[in-house]
Amino acid sequence: MRPSLLSYPLLAPLTVLLLSTSMAAAKPGQPPQASGKSGLPPRVIPYVRRGDALMGEEEFDKAAATYSQALQLEPRLTALYAMRADAYELGHKTDKALSDWNSIIALKPKMGSNYLLRGRVLENMGKDDLALKDYNHAIALGYKVGYKDSARLYERHGQLKECVEHISRYLETQKPLDSIQFYFDRARVYQKLGRADLAAADTSTATKLLKDCGTENIDKYPVLVPDKK
Repeated sequence: MRPSLLSYPLLAPLTVLLLSTSMAAAKPGQPPQASGKSGLPPRVIPYVRRGDALMGEEEFDKAAATYSQALQLEPRLTALYAMRADAYELGHKTDKALSDWNSIIALKPKMGSNYLLRGRVLENMGKDDLALKDYNHAIALGYKVGYKDSARLYERHGQLKECVEHISRYLETQKPLDSIQFYFDRARVYQKLGRADLAAADTSTATKLLKDCGTENIDKYPVLVPDKK
């Protein structure tokens, strides 16, 4: 059965994107771009490298402790909170991860990506109502990728009209190849709403885009292959 991008379980937080004191500015609807560890103050780089090595060894508690040492030197550096939050969550200490995201947002309340990432922690904790508020706040701050996350929660809780609206808003930001799966997803939601006509139209659009993208692209994006039913 073809998987849905709206129903995928969440993986590790995207804190790998936060590798500097302030992420490079992202265009609305696009993921943030990290500027690299070269943007960190030199005195914390040894701790970050050690913490990253411990993360690679899955020593999450030790990694968190190492990032904490760096934070003692730079207590307002949001990238360090993000790294430690990642270590906490992978170490199944989600309450501490959430606390770090609260600290990040207190320091940078106008950065939409921070709300998106805190929302994903909240969603992993089963706090969908709070997660949805964060996703919608991220959207309000211009971070339109949040439409994908909010649509997932709307569908999960049976708010199908809202789900369709947010998939549609997200589709407005996507290139043709990247939009294929979301047409299939919206078609599925239209079926739930009893709108077989709109579901058929979306399926037709997605199938045409899939055909136009070529076999070599289908091989690269197996998730895009539609059901054969």
